[in-house]
Amino acid sequence: MGTGTFVIVVASVLAAELIDTFDISRAQVGLLVTSFGVVGGLLSPLLGRLTDRIGAVTSTRGVLTAGAVAMTGVALAPAYPLLIAAALATGIPNGWCNPATNLLIVDNLEPGQRGVVTGIKQSGVQITAFMAGLILPTVATLWNWRVAVLMLL
Repeated sequence: MGTGTFVIVVASVLAAELIDTFDISRAQVGLLVTSFGVVGGLLSPLLGRLTDRIGAVTSTRGVLTAGAVAMTGVALAPAYPLLIAAALATGIPNGWCNPATNLLIVDNLEPGQRGVVTGIKQSGVQITAFMAGLILPTVATLWNWRVAVLMLL
């Protein structure tokens, strides 16, 4: 679940670094989050159907792979337009993480056992935000923001 929302954390925690690196405005940082949200929202129904066809495990692997590729693009983007393109790509794991992980739970746990696991799964977003909020600024200060993003993959 954290893979699906990682760009929000990067944009918020590292906003000052992004502004300095790309010489952009705060509104342009906000556009990163908007891009990710629009793509995730638009693709989620399609990715839910894909998950039903290819299964939970393959879909979960797809979420993790798409997230790693997209966030590598964020970390390595040499210019703002490519950063936006990478942010758009992060919409794929955003729209896919719920269908994939929900089906993973349904396929592997009996009714009555799913509640706690689903709650833990859903807390992945908050855990990611917490951990990234601790790690990203520290690593960005020691090296740079790009290394920090790559280290969290």
